[in-house]
Amino acid sequence: MPPRWRPTIRVTLQRVEGQGEGSKTRLRVADDGIGFTPAGEGGHGLGTHLLEMLAKQIGASLRTVHANGTAVEIEF
Repeated sequence: MPPRWRPTIRVTLQRVEGQGEGSKTRLRVADDGIGFTPAGEGGHGLGTHLLEMLAKQIGASLRTVHANGTAVEIEF
């Protein structure tokens, strides 16, 4: 990372069309940082554990996207 580089973090909450279930809500947190490798997607860190537990508690799906950084999406 360059010494003065500052990543941009974007948080969005939007209504999306569901498949046969009506509309859903998607919470997306993304940054333009160096990202994770796909192998790191099933990580065992505290953040990953918290996200998995949140998704399970609210009956949501959890997805990680690797493109120009990393994005985590929770759809419920």
